[in-house]
Amino acid sequence: MDPKVQPFSPSTGALLTVDPAFTKALKYFPWLKAVMWVQWVAFTLYLFTLPLLSDAMNNGVRLGGIQIIDPMWPKLCKTPADQIHCGSLQNYTEIAVALGRQVDGQYVGCGCGEGVLGDNACMVNIPQNYLAGKPDGFSVSYYIGTGPGTGSMAALSSLPILGMWGYGLGSYDQWLPNAGPCFGWYLGRAVAATLTTFQLAYGGFLMCTFCVYPTMHFAFVGTFIASLALHFVLIAVIICYSRSKTAMDSRLSLAIMVITVLGSSLMVIGTLWPTSPSWMGQHAFWLAECVGLSTGSLIGPLVFTYGSTDESTTADDALLHSES
Repeated sequence: MDPKVQPFSPSTGALLTVDPAFTKALKYFPWLKAVMWVQWVAFTLYLFTLPLLSDAMNNGVRLGGIQIIDPMWPKLCKTPADQIHCGSLQNYTEIAVALGRQVDGQYVGCGCGEGVLGDNACMVNIPQNYLAGKPDGFSVSYYIGTGPGTGSMAALSSLPILGMWGYGLGSYDQWLPNAGPCFGWYLGRAVAATLTTFQLAYGGFLMCTFCVYPTMHFAFVGTFIASLALHFVLIAVIICYSRSKTAMDSRLSLAIMVITVLGSSLMVIGTLWPTSPSWMGQHAFWLAECVGLSTGSLIGPLVFTYGSTDESTTADDALLHSES
C-alpha cells in the first residue's frame, strides 16, 4: 500500500487525524448551529459598531436626562492631552477641550491602549508614525487593544473558529476521501497546516496588542489573514473536487471562493488606501478589516450548516478501498 494513504486512517495519529466523535457530536446538536449563527451576527455587529461603542463607553450615554452609561474616560484615560498625537494630525488638546476632558485643571485623554475600546475621538498614533509626522488611520487592532476589547474579540470569535476546526479538518472526514488518495493527502496536509497556522497567529494577534508590540502585532495580522484565506480556498477546492458532492456542495464551494476573494480583495484595498485626515482616509483600513473578518468568520457557520453530512464515506473507508 502506498504510504501516502496512511494519514487517511485515524489510527495513525498523523497530523490529519480527526476524532470522528467530535464531528458527529457537533452535527447531532442542532442548537449549536443556531448559537454559532447568533454569535457570528454579534461578532459582525461588534466589529462594525466599534467606533460607536468606543464613544458610548468613554463618553457615556444619556437618554431623556437619565444617565444610561456612565462615562469611563475619567477612570481610564490619564495621559496629558499635549502628549497625545492624533493619526489625523489634529491637535488633541483642542479635542480634549471640546469634550471637556479635564481632571484637576489639566486636560487629559486616552492614550494608546487606554479607554474601554480605545478612543474614537481620534486615532492615537504610534510613536514610529507621529515622530515622522505621518498620518495614521483607525483599525480593529486599535479599538481592541484594551483588556475589554481583546476579551470581547476572543469571546465573540470563538464559535466561528470552532466551526472552522469542525469542518476545516472535519471536512477531511466528509469530502477528502472522495478527492482521491494522493490528491486528497496533499490537500489534507495543507488544510491542517493553514488552519493550525491561523490559530497560532490569531492567538499572537490577540496577545501582542497594537500599542504594546506593534511590530509583532502586524506580523501576526498578516500571517493569520494569509493563512486563513489559503485555508478557505483549499476547503473550497476539496468540496469542488469531491466525487460525491451534491448540488448544495457545488454552490457552497462557489460561495466560499466568492467570500474569500471578496474579503481578501477588500483587505488589500483597505491596506493600499492612502491614509489622510479625511473620514475615509482615517477609516478605510478599519472598514476593510470589518468586511474581511466578518466574511471570513461566516464560512465556518455556513459550511457547518449547509455542508455535506453524508457519513457513508469515512476516512477508514478510504483506507480500506485503497487496500483492496
